Amino acid sequence: MDINDTLCGLLKERGITSVIIKGRQMTDEMVLAMNKLLNGSKICLLELFEAQLQGNKIDVLLHNLHTNITLKILRLPYNDLGIEGIKHLCGSLSINKTLQELSLEGNEIEEESLSLLCSCGPDLCLTSLSLANCNLQPPGGTHIANLLKSNTTLKSLGLPGNELKLEGITPISQALRNNTLLTSLDLSNNLLGVPGINTLCNSLLHNTTLQTLDVASNQIGEGIIEIAQLLVFNKTIQSIGLRDNRPPRKRLTPTLWKFFQLIGNRPTFTTVNIRKNILPGDGEYPSMILTVLKNNYMFHIHQDFVFDRLCSEGFKLFNKMNQVKRASFDWLAHWSTLDSSFQETILFLTLISNKPSSSLSLLTKDTLSHFFSYLIFAMAPRQFNWDNSKIQSLIATYCHYNPQ
Repeated sequence: MDINDTLCGLLKERGITSVIIKGRQMTDEMVLAMNKLLNGSKICLLELFEAQLQGNKIDVLLHNLHTNITLKILRLPYNDLGIEGIKHLCGSLSINKTLQELSLEGNEIEEESLSLLCSCGPDLCLTSLSLANCNLQPPGGTHIANLLKSNTTLKSLGLPGNELKLEGITPISQALRNNTLLTSLDLSNNLLGVPGINTLCNSLLHNTTLQTLDVASNQIGEGIIEIAQLLVFNKTIQSIGLRDNRPPRKRLTPTLWKFFQLIGNRPTFTTVNIRKNILPGDGEYPSMILTVLKNNYMFHIHQDFVFDRLCSEGFKLFNKMNQVKRASFDWLAHWSTLDSSFQETILFLTLISNKPSSSLSLLTKDTLSHFFSYLIFAMAPRQFNWDNSKIQSLIATYCHYNPQ
């Protein structure tokens, strides 16, 4: 018996539900054996990454997909499927009614192939489709729009890295205007620019189902304000990705300030990703984050918080006081003499530590513990007023993370 058949027989016997093969070329024998595995097994997830499924291999692999009732997730990233592969895939998808998630990431899908795939819209029962990095280009926008108009099941659509630009996002935006199914949309890295984001936002003013939107790496810059104005009226969107939209060598912090001021305290809006939008050493950034978190305790902000400057100052002060023993340190007497430049940072850390379910994940326990250690010894002449309850709260926070 062929070793591939033996392996597939063993997988069936053991009741394996997930098969993931990465970076291995699938021979004709392996593809045939995988086909047999899909027939009558309990496989729910199949991922073949860079398996080189050219020619009729995809047809052989999916020959029994139309009768399969267990496979829920199919991922075929970076397989160079080509027009023939897409044809075979569409033939199976139009019949299969149980597959829920499909990823074709990294397959360069030309317009003819995309048109064929999207024309299956009425027959597709997918709830999630990823066409990331498929080089769809602006003409692909029209076909994606047709899919959104005709399909009745799709809830999540991933289109990052396709250079759709303004020409491609325009028909998609028009389709989203009346779409009542899609809840998650990834448009990151599509060169949308300010005109593209304006077009998208104008359409989403009328959308009442989309909850998650990612427009990272789109050269938006000041267009972030347009998104804020959208969020003022659209109460459905809960999470938005704005990562890496700062123009080269320009500060985006003032724009982000306006963004947060416009959206205000909106309890239904919980997550924003603003990574790679802050220039190193931007002193205004901590104040902005602190203000936002104080005004909305439901808010989670994903951002790399840089402590380099503050920590270096802490080290200098710590070195001056390295003779002070922590055991004999009078906490309440000295907290009020901390340098004011640390005040907002301490409050920021305290807010984080009091939000255990937060998705910030900015700090490890070690980082927080070490930073508080710097602050404890950071004495400076400038004074600021804190009542004892605030000081005791901060001390309790420190003790919680560093009880020794």
